[in-house]
Amino acid sequence: MIRNFFSGLIAVSLLFSACGKGREASVDKIKDIELRLENEKNPAQQGPLVYDLEILYNDFAERFPDDSLAPVFLYKAFEQNQKLGWYDRAIKSADLLISKFPKSDKAAEVLFNKAFIYDEKLNDDVKAGEIYREFIEKYPNHALAADAQYSITFLGMTPEEALRIVEEKHNQISADSTVTPTN
Repeated sequence: MIRNFFSGLIAVSLLFSACGKGREASVDKIKDIELRLENEKNPAQQGPLVYDLEILYNDFAERFPDDSLAPVFLYKAFEQNQKLGWYDRAIKSADLLISKFPKSDKAAEVLFNKAFIYDEKLNDDVKAGEIYREFIEKYPNHALAADAQYSITFLGMTPEEALRIVEEKHNQISADSTVTPTN
């Protein structure tokens, strides 16, 4: 409890100290904490650093929305939250990136991964299906579009059921390719 209080206090003080300064000061503070996170081997200490970074990333994107680093920082917040299993926070980061920077080169990947979180981590097949379909509609030619369609096909199935279908499809393709026409 005390650790959370102090972590929150540090995050707020970091936010306020960065708010009064310009872009470079914000970037420097972010780089400093990113370096600390990279060097921190204790997982229990990584969480507060990720939390602090998320605040700074979001603040940067809010204060400098036209800066090319804004979507990069929001993507990093998404990745780090996902890595730590903070799926609700990852989804919020994804929503922020997608809504503020829909043309970002990371928007498609984040949307797909948001669907994946609902599918594999939160076991919400309905929401996952909605987001996979949204992904296919928005990015029909994206490299992950086939994966999104594949994921929709197997929503709600156990791994055994999915494997059975894949094996049946494989066997059907194998049988079709071994049939030779007769004269």
